Amino acid sequence: MGNTRPRSQCTVIENGERCPRPAHGKGYCGKHYQRWQSHNDPLVVRPFGGIQVPPEERFWSKVNKDGSVPDYAPHLGPCWTWDGTRNAKGYGVLTIRGRVGSRLAHVLAWEFTKGLVPEGLELDHLCRVKHCVNVDLHLEPVTHAENVRRGSNAMKTHCPRGHPYDEANTHYSSNGRKCRECNKQRCRLRAQTQAFMAAQAEADAVDS
Repeated sequence: MGNTRPRSQCTVIENGERCPRPAHGKGYCGKHYQRWQSHNDPLVVRPFGGIQVPPEERFWSKVNKDGSVPDYAPHLGPCWTWDGTRNAKGYGVLTIRGRVGSRLAHVLAWEFTKGLVPEGLELDHLCRVKHCVNVDLHLEPVTHAENVRRGSNAMKTHCPRGHPYDEANTHYSSNGRKCRECNKQRCRLRAQTQAFMAAQAEADAVDS
């Protein structure tokens, strides 16, 4: 007998937990695949009487605004976590009836509350939590290059001069993390330079 490949697990995350059933078509188990075929969304159960829930209402029903505070940027407050389906990269996704393909949840949240993302920009997760949809404080439109730069910096545990990005030594701003020790050193150097320039000016005045 030939080797049989183990069947993969259903990719749907429902109520915060991954479905334990084996996957079939589209990476869904039989139950979620039937929902997807019927409603374009593996999490949708048609309400009694066939009443269609508006997309925006269905969207926010899958959002938990009492999520955890992100370790990377605790000053931002709690995430609004997406409790619906997530894609392979960890981003929340939602399929809206009548539209082709699924949409990223954080982009939909922005469009529902603030309008279209400005042309040429994309949304950066300041909290570094991919399934967060907190449009108030955790998302910011930036260029792709800036988004990539911030993402790579988020993986670093120390500043370029070797100081740790720990709680005591880290300052958070809209531009990301800043090293407090480096800032102190810059301030000391600036003060020393200003003092030297003042003394030099005073000496030049005496000589003249």
